[in-house]
Amino acid sequence: MNLAFKEIAFIILLVFTLQSGFGQSVLIDKDGGNPHESSIMELRSTDKGFLAPRMLDSERLSIPSPATGLMVFQTNGTKGFYFFNGASWDTLGGTSNITYISNVINSSTSGITLISDQKPVNTNGGKFFSGSWQKRDLNTISGDLSNVNLLNDTISIDSGVYLITISAPAFEVDEHQVRLFNVTKNAVTGAGTMSYSNKFASTSSQMSIIVEIGTSEELFIVQHRCTITSANNNGFGKGSSWSENVYTQVQIQKL
Repeated sequence: MNLAFKEIAFIILLVFTLQSGFGQSVLIDKDGGNPHESSIMELRSTDKGFLAPRMLDSERLSIPSPATGLMVFQTNGTKGFYFFNGASWDTLGGTSNITYISNVINSSTSGITLISDQKPVNTNGGKFFSGSWQKRDLNTISGDLSNVNLLNDTISIDSGVYLITISAPAFEVDEHQVRLFNVTKNAVTGAGTMSYSNKFASTSSQMSIIVEIGTSEELFIVQHRCTITSANNNGFGKGSSWSENVYTQVQIQKL
């Protein structure tokens, strides 16, 4: 065991000893002193920073059962800090835009929420079966989360008036169309453009609609329908081999 590892192990042991034995806060500082009264642990330095776990998007998305509050730094794709909000991964803001559907960088006060289906490198969008409406995957949310949330592919929206824009791709499924479905009311909210995707072609069905929600929140899902079942696991979009893949995209703006 080398010296550096011994020092780290000693610090970790010291933290748990102080917390369990005395219920005190811990300060890590070469000059000594006392930690701030509001913190359980404080780090002080004028020449070093805190280094969070760094990983690829595929590694982040592969973490089994992430705890609420878990935070990592993603080094590819949309680079930046990501944390798990209890339902999905959210971003603290990276070095590039969140998605091409909007040029809005993550902001908690923008009034705009971005929701999408993001999958790792070399991962297709999924099998697209013809003849019935299928629910699209949604697993990533960012932007203003004060009125919108995401859980199990379902969007919850608080009372108010909103502009909702949706784009959903399809690959080699002939005719296809997207729609927004209100789970709370068990009714179709609106339908998108009828698009055509023939052999070797990927197109998107798009829609924009203004939705007014009453006094309590309502739940929505994005559904998609096609006329020819996809031959492979790429009917919902063909994945790339050089970057994370973004499929269904939803932008919600409070008016």
